[in-house]
Amino acid sequence: MTAPSGHDSENQGVLTLDAIREERQWTLTNGLSVRASFDLERNPVKKLRERVRLRSDDGKAYRVLVSKLSAPDVEFLKRVSFALQKRYPTLEQIDSIPIDAPPPQKKRKASKPTAPRVEDPEAARAFRETLRLAKGGDVVSQVLVGRYFEEGRGVEANEREALRWFRMAAHAESLEGVFYLARCYELGIGVEPDSDKAFRGYKKTAKLGFLPAKLRLAQIYHRGELGVRRNRNKATHWYFAAAVDGDPVAQTEMARRCERGSGIEQDEQAACQWLRKAAGKKHGPALVALGDYYAQGRAGLDEDPEAAYEYYRQAAFVGDADGQDRLGDCLRRGYGCFEDPREAFEQYRKAAAQHLPQAQTHVGVCFEEGIGRPQDPYQAFYWYRKAAKNKDPEGMRRLGRAYFLGAGVARDERKAVKWFRRSADAGLSSAQVLMGKSLLSGSGTAVDRPGAFRYFKRAAVKGDPDGVYNLALCYEHGLGAPKDHDRAMELYRHAARLGSSEAARRLE
Repeated sequence: MTAPSGHDSENQGVLTLDAIREERQWTLTNGLSVRASFDLERNPVKKLRERVRLRSDDGKAYRVLVSKLSAPDVEFLKRVSFALQKRYPTLEQIDSIPIDAPPPQKKRKASKPTAPRVEDPEAARAFRETLRLAKGGDVVSQVLVGRYFEEGRGVEANEREALRWFRMAAHAESLEGVFYLARCYELGIGVEPDSDKAFRGYKKTAKLGFLPAKLRLAQIYHRGELGVRRNRNKATHWYFAAAVDGDPVAQTEMARRCERGSGIEQDEQAACQWLRKAAGKKHGPALVALGDYYAQGRAGLDEDPEAAYEYYRQAAFVGDADGQDRLGDCLRRGYGCFEDPREAFEQYRKAAAQHLPQAQTHVGVCFEEGIGRPQDPYQAFYWYRKAAKNKDPEGMRRLGRAYFLGAGVARDERKAVKWFRRSADAGLSSAQVLMGKSLLSGSGTAVDRPGAFRYFKRAAVKGDPDGVYNLALCYEHGLGAPKDHDRAMELYRHAARLGSSEAARRLE
């Protein structure tokens, strides 16, 4: 491959910025190639040994692993790296350095003496005033001083001092002091952890009506923490007590328990009432759940796309990742609002930045289908892999399909089947169908007709039209099960009712 003018001239010295930016043909080890330019703004030098970001004239962005680039392109990146760091005056010196050699170390300049860090004067002033009141016996101030020492606000952090002030407040019968002392015993703040003392402190303050202690005690019974056995009824009792006192986290949990009938009688309308109370306090999970109720027409509510959209919008506004993801769905489909692909992508991106696996899959879908962004199979693959590693079933399925089609990555049927299987075993019916087809055809795995039949059956039980159709094929042709023409016809009719066009054609 011949490099454009300016890349290989030994008399030019270190590459110029214009030469680095110049458009060139980049070739991958799998034979794919793209004509694009090196994106100076998005390529930190320290990352050039791992990946490179490129941009084509039509605005498409590419993120390529260096290990996937051809040797000439790797060589060019090495030259770019050293040119940007300005470590070597000529290309001859760069050529003499092995590709895998670590970058030369910079000479360290003598550090200048720095002034001591100055505390936030407002925080320091607040601490001094609170400390004065605490020494005078004010128990509220004693708890605050403990928190100042724990968090290092206005004073150097000191866990032992925090413990001392919390203990002082607790001895003065301050419920807040007892609660924070119990927290010290739970987390080992300034003292060796002691689960028994922590639990007794939480229980004492909860029984005396301290709201944070009620919520914490409910969580302890719910999760079986601090050596306490899980107890659904006690957990519900304390969640209810905290919810009645107005805690939005407890109110949202009570809604879930009413919805499932966990430790309390199942009642979706009561669940909806709890959600409204928590949503009134702008609690993100409650806003999302209430939006779901309107979207699904539950708890006696009519389906109301506009109301669902509004609740998702409010949840997204307060930074709830599920709310951002749901809002992205609405904007992508025009559900309860006008379609806005660009804003849908932005909402998915925000949720993905909070490590929400399904949002990472949705970002990949946007790149794959060109929703709010130019199509980019490499970026789609990147996000599907991220979602799959975070155990999102749809992300696993789409990653498997990318490997199967060679979209954004070298084609690899064995890896495709690996991810189809993981997604299928996570319960995704569309992946169960793909896994069944792979076992029937032997694509990326050994032929296993009984195994294929079992995967099709699992998908069919979930009401997947393709699962029902392929199960009918198995019965018709005796693939992994005895031939049964009547059963096959019955399943074809069922698949057609579910919307399978292939089944409808079989019945014509």
